[in-house]
Amino acid sequence: MGNEHTTNPPIIIAPIADIPIVEASGSSGPTAPCPVSSQDEEETDSPTPFNTGRKVKHKRNDKLEAMVDIMMQGLEIKESEIDQRKKEREVHEAILARAEEREQKLVDFMEILVRHIVRE
Repeated sequence: MGNEHTTNPPIIIAPIADIPIVEASGSSGPTAPCPVSSQDEEETDSPTPFNTGRKVKHKRNDKLEAMVDIMMQGLEIKESEIDQRKKEREVHEAILARAEEREQKLVDFMEILVRHIVRE
């Protein structure tokens, strides 16, 4: 390691047979296995292509699952509100288009009537 200055000095995690494991300080998560309780675990096959045949234990977190479900329901509600607003806007635009068409017909009719009166 020497006397050189580094902005991210390595961290020695655990010695194994006189060879320390060195990990950069910016890495995420521990390298040693964490103790887990058996009641919150679920065994599944490892999704990696380097499957050794062992079962990998994943923690189940019911609170996170509930939060994800609530967030998904919120997104579905927002999507349905957006769709409803879009439909209302389309109906409103159709009503406006019909009103403009009627207005134009009325103007055309009045123009014809004025021409007829002026000629006589």
